[in-house]
Amino acid sequence: MAQFQGWADAPSTGAYQEHEIAPVFRQAVAKTLFFPRAKRLSMKSGDAITIPIRGSLARPSGGTALTESISIPLDKLSITTKSLDLTERGRGVMVSRIAMNRSPIALLQEHQVALSEQLALDLDVVAATAFKSSQLVYAATGAASYNLATGGSAGAAAVSNANFYHIRKMRDLAFRTYLMPSLPNGRYEFIVSTSGIRGILDDPEFIEINAPQNSEIFKRNQVGRISDVDIIESQHDAALDDDVGTNSDVGEGVFIAKDYCYSAMMEMPKIHWDRTHDHGRFTSLAWHGDYGVESSTDSANAGLVRGIYFSST
Repeated sequence: MAQFQGWADAPSTGAYQEHEIAPVFRQAVAKTLFFPRAKRLSMKSGDAITIPIRGSLARPSGGTALTESISIPLDKLSITTKSLDLTERGRGVMVSRIAMNRSPIALLQEHQVALSEQLALDLDVVAATAFKSSQLVYAATGAASYNLATGGSAGAAAVSNANFYHIRKMRDLAFRTYLMPSLPNGRYEFIVSTSGIRGILDDPEFIEINAPQNSEIFKRNQVGRISDVDIIESQHDAALDDDVGTNSDVGEGVFIAKDYCYSAMMEMPKIHWDRTHDHGRFTSLAWHGDYGVESSTDSANAGLVRGIYFSST
């Protein structure tokens, strides 16, 4: 299960000044996978968010040796920028006072829990949409074959679930071909839907590597590891679709490198109460916030791209 990232480094003024009194938001984030993996940007009212992402400097073909008669040559580092848009979001429910009075359970609290779960789903779907926007789209065209498109749309239909071969191939593409930096822990992550993970769990090579020493890991969202790639099952079908592929059972996933997505908030989501309906006979609760998540780049160039979308949509 994803862990909530603390807000201790948030500014003491502006939109984050109430971060310590938003338990429903903390509860919601703790139930998400994608949202905590988007790097948070602080902002104040009126700010515009522009995300810069840098490329990589290759070793010069002529080498780096110097002589006293020449100055140090200067290379140019590729930097692209992308804007992050915020969207006001919210949803509510209504409960009657008579239903609360006659319920054997704390009905109002149950409504609040349901809203917190809905908020968690929305946070994950919003973030997952950004994570799935990579220009690199990987389609498994067989158990040991693939198609990689570079224009943001799949170049072939997927006919196979993810398996040991596809995880290693995406890892090699990320590390060797597209020069994607690893996460701060030195690894990559592959978040995949339940259907998409079937091929991994049933792969004899994967079971042989992960089962003996990592038997407990199969009980959590983190399914295991291949090379330096952590494999994680998504718990929200609305975030990663199970019905993808020629047989509608291949599923989809996201291969994640460092600084793939960013998030920002103008108003942290929290629960609001309104007891004024029909002279107090009905009470409404709603969560409301102003936030956004965006990928760091629309480039498919080596050194700039930061993720791979495993799908055929």
